[in-house]
Amino acid sequence: MRKSAAALITALLITAAAGTQFVNFSTANPYFDGGLVPPDSSATPPRISIFAPQNNTVYATDTIPFSINVSFPESQKAATVLGVVYYEADWQENRTYLYASGLASFDDRMALSEKMYFLHVRNLAGIPDGSHTIRVFADGWGSYIENWYRYSFPMSASSSISFTIDAVSPKVVLSMENITYYKTDIQLNFTVNEPDTQISYSLDGHENATVAGNTTLMNLSYGEHSVTAYVTDEAGNTGNPETIHFTIEPFPTVPVAEPEPEPFPIVPAAAVSTASIAAVACAGLILTRRKQRKEATKK
Repeated sequence: MRKSAAALITALLITAAAGTQFVNFSTANPYFDGGLVPPDSSATPPRISIFAPQNNTVYATDTIPFSINVSFPESQKAATVLGVVYYEADWQENRTYLYASGLASFDDRMALSEKMYFLHVRNLAGIPDGSHTIRVFADGWGSYIENWYRYSFPMSASSSISFTIDAVSPKVVLSMENITYYKTDIQLNFTVNEPDTQISYSLDGHENATVAGNTTLMNLSYGEHSVTAYVTDEAGNTGNPETIHFTIEPFPTVPVAEPEPEPFPIVPAAAVSTASIAAVACAGLILTRRKQRKEATKK
C-alpha cells in the first residue's frame, strides 16, 4: 500500500511539473496525444529583433554586421520551444540556418527568466552593390497538458530589413576641355556615374561651390584658368576630382582691306589720232558747204 501511494504521489508531481515544461516523449510519455490545437489566447509568436544592419541605411562597404535576437515567451497556459531560426538574403541562393533546437552553441542560446532567447552576431561579407533585403524566420511550438492529454500548436514569425550597399566610388567628367576659349561665359556640364550625388567645383583654387547640376562660368577674365570638380555619393564615397586647365582670350579680329581706286581708262594713241583727224575733216566739210550756200544766195 505504501509503495502504491508513493508511486501515485510521484506521478502527480510529474504531472504538475509537466504543465510548464516539456517532457521527452520519445522515452517517457504518460499522457495521451491530444493533437494540434489553436494557440491559447495569451500565446504570442516568436519575437524577432534585427539590430544590424540598420533599416533603410546606405553602407559604403560590402561587409556589414548582422545581429539578431529571437525570443519565444511562454504563454499563461503553454510552455514553448524555439525550433529553428534562419534567414534568406536576396543575393544568396539558399537560406542560412542559424539555430536548430538542441544544436545551438552556448553563446547562441541563453535562458533568462524562464524564457528562451536566441542571440546571434556575425559579419556578412561580399555583398554586391545595390539595394538588398534580409528576411529572418523563426519557428517554434507551444505545448500544455490538460486532463492527461498533451496538446501542442506551432507558431512562426518573420521580420525583414532593407539596406543598400554602395562600395564603388563615384566618377565625374566635365564637359570643358584643355583649350583656349574666345568667350567669357563657359557652360560647365557634369556627367556622373551614380544618381543622388553631391557635386561641387572650385574655380582657380577658390572656395568650393555646391551645385545641383550643370551651371555656367560667367564673366571670366582673360588669361589662364582652372576648374576642379568634386563628387560624393549617398554612402559618403568621394570620387577622384576632375581638373581642367583652359585659357580665355579675346576673339581675334581680322583687318579689313580698303578697296583700290578704279584705274583711269586709257585709249590707245593710234585710236585718238584717227578720231581727231576724222573730227577735223568733218568740221571743215561742214564749214565749206555753209560758205558755198551763202555765195549762191548773193548772186
